[in-house]
Amino acid sequence: AFEIIHREKTNATLLGRAKKMIGGSQNLIDDTMDLLRGAARQIRIYGSPQSFEEIQKIYNAITICDIEKAVSNYLKPESFFTGILLPK
Repeated sequence: AFEIIHREKTNATLLGRAKKMIGGSQNLIDDTMDLLRGAARQIRIYGSPQSFEEIQKIYNAITICDIEKAVSNYLKPESFFTGILLPK
């Protein structure tokens, strides 16, 4: 999986598809609890709830350079560990 992420981190077409998918999934929120959870998450991240248009602007502002930086800084195989949980 890391190889795929690192290989595709500069794929502008894939970034465009991801932005469309995220935007489309935001249109599907119709449950009150989902709206409340989303508002609480936005307050925690941004300090206040964001409108649909504000969220779209944030997602649309993400660039390939941002993706490359995030992948290089945070998605390193040496940063992840596999654990196995077994019952007693």
